[in-house]
Amino acid sequence: MKLFVKNYTLKSIKSLVFQFVGSTCLLASTCVWQSLSAQQMGLANQYDRISGVLNPAYNGINRAVQVDAITKSQWANFPGSPKMNVVGAQFPLNRDFAAGLNLQTLSVGKFQNAKPLSLFSVGADLAYHKQLGKNVNLSTGLRVGLFSYNAQLSLLNANDPNDGSLVDNNYTIKTPLIGGGIMLYGKQYFVSASMPQYAIMANEQINQYNINYASAPMMIFSTGYLQKLSKDWDAKVTVQGRHFAGLPFHIDANAYFYYKNQIMFGYGRRNNTADVYQLQIRFNEFVWINYGYERGFIYDSQTPFSSHEFGVSYKFYQPSKQMFIEPRNY
Repeated sequence: MKLFVKNYTLKSIKSLVFQFVGSTCLLASTCVWQSLSAQQMGLANQYDRISGVLNPAYNGINRAVQVDAITKSQWANFPGSPKMNVVGAQFPLNRDFAAGLNLQTLSVGKFQNAKPLSLFSVGADLAYHKQLGKNVNLSTGLRVGLFSYNAQLSLLNANDPNDGSLVDNNYTIKTPLIGGGIMLYGKQYFVSASMPQYAIMANEQINQYNINYASAPMMIFSTGYLQKLSKDWDAKVTVQGRHFAGLPFHIDANAYFYYKNQIMFGYGRRNNTADVYQLQIRFNEFVWINYGYERGFIYDSQTPFSSHEFGVSYKFYQPSKQMFIEPRNY
């Protein structure tokens, strides 16, 4: 404790506490006020590539200008399967602050008469980083943006033409969204928690449009560790847990192997009997190309599915003359 006080002024300690408490209060208040919020967003298997989208506190962690994009076709072997696109960008502002931008689209179904469900969200982030010790850093992040949800359920062909969930059930909802996150990290590890986005929506509006399926808030917990195996090889393990209100807790465990920071092979396992295989190749000094393949079972745990993800990542490091920044690969 004496060493901590010696290395930090009272002003910096107050600033750190303010940032920590502010972000924590935001997360807590969202849990309390979840009846006034709605959440719906796509999930990528390559979530390490879009960490800034899933947690605003991640922005600026590598002190690099970074742009990541992923497109995913989920359950690709079924007609009308969900399609997701995510783009995230982050920009370091100075040693302590970074900005982020993200855009997400998700569409579910494209059938003969309708494209029944689609969403669009755009957010702007501000992240704050503070060094607590030699290999201990804390970051917090806040997000504000816009959320749009569109449905054309009445155009679907139903077995029962009088199905109350489909008759005259067309609507477009546009509303503000907010988000937040916190992250503890070092050169080889990270621990984080976030609620990426929650659209402000009253219960009356949710009930009016019968969208309880879209109103479950989500919280994401992630942790990971990076270990150097040899001169050429590095290994990384990550675990991500996702909690949707009213649904079972989901956990992903992943292992990645990097060769000369040029190529990466990864394998992941979900607790819902799905396997994920990932490949990442460094195209040049700045660009990585990504591919992910997922297979598993849905419905009765006997119906197989497959999903595909393609992505690209751009990183441009601008270290000062006195400091060389080593990529953390997370």
